[in-house]
Amino acid sequence: MSTPNDAEVMDWATAYVCSRCGDQVLAPSCHDCVSGPGAAVQLRHDSDLVRSQLDEFQQFDDSRRYAPLLPVQHLDGVTLGEGGTGLVDAPSLGAELGVSLLLKLEGANPTGSTKDRGSSIVAAHAVDLGNDVVACASTGNAAASLAAYAARSGLDCCLFVPEHAPDAKAVQPLVYGADVLAVEGTY
Repeated sequence: MSTPNDAEVMDWATAYVCSRCGDQVLAPSCHDCVSGPGAAVQLRHDSDLVRSQLDEFQQFDDSRRYAPLLPVQHLDGVTLGEGGTGLVDAPSLGAELGVSLLLKLEGANPTGSTKDRGSSIVAAHAVDLGNDVVACASTGNAAASLAAYAARSGLDCCLFVPEHAPDAKAVQPLVYGADVLAVEGTY
C-alpha cells in the first residue's frame, strides 16, 4: 500500500526557516543559513492543509501515518514499520503519579530502538535529495538503526564509532552492510 503521491505530501510545506536569524532557506537541501552554520532549519507548514490530510494517512501503523507532518516525500521505500509499536498499561506508576498511564513498547521497533523513527526520516530525506550515502557517529543503537534503514533504502552507510567501543556494538551495522570506522576518542 502506498501513500498519496509526493506532490500531495509536500504541498503543506510553506517555508524552511533558520532557527537563529529567522531568514528563509530556499530549499530543504540547504541545511545551513547563509549567515553561518550551526543553526537548525525549521519547517513551517500550512496547518489547515495538514489537518485536512491527516485522516487519509490513518490507515498506516508506521511513520507514514504522520506523512503530512514530515519533511520527506519517499517513506514507502524506506519504512520498516517503525513507530507502530503497542502500548502497555502501567497501573503502579500511574497510581504513583495520579494518572492513567500507558507506555510505548519501543523495543518492538524493527531494530529494537527508538532511533528507528529518526533513522527512517534521515534515510527518506537522503533519498529525496538523491544522496547515495548516509553517515553518523554512534556507540550503538543509532548506528544499527541507520544501517538498517540505509540498507532498506539502497543507500551506503558509513558509521564512525569510538575505537574502544565493544566489538559486539558493530555486529548489527555490519550485518546490514554498513562501513564501520573506528575513530580516536569518544567521537
